[in-house]
Amino acid sequence: MEPAIGNAFFKREFEAEERAGFPRLSRIPDTSVRRFLHYFRSLPQSDAELLRRAIAKRATGFFLPMGNPIDHTNAESVALEQKARALAQLAD
Repeated sequence: MEPAIGNAFFKREFEAEERAGFPRLSRIPDTSVRRFLHYFRSLPQSDAELLRRAIAKRATGFFLPMGNPIDHTNAESVALEQKARALAQLAD
C-alpha cells in the first residue's frame, strides 16, 4: 500500500464518521472509546485536524510492511502525546 493513499483513505473515513456524529464509535461499549470521543470533541479545530492526520498515518502503518516507519510531523507527534496524556488523566 502506498502510504499517501492509505493516509487519505483513513482520514476520509474518520472525517465521515466525525461528520455523522461518531455513530459507529459511539455504539462501542468501551470506556476507552468513550474517553477518546469526549477528548476529541473538546479539541479546537486546529488540534483536531492534527490528531486526524496522526491517527490516519498510524492506521496506515498497520498495513505497511514491517520496517517502514511512519513519519509523523513534530506537531502530529505532540498531538498523539497530548491525547495519550489526556486519556490517562480521564482514567483517573
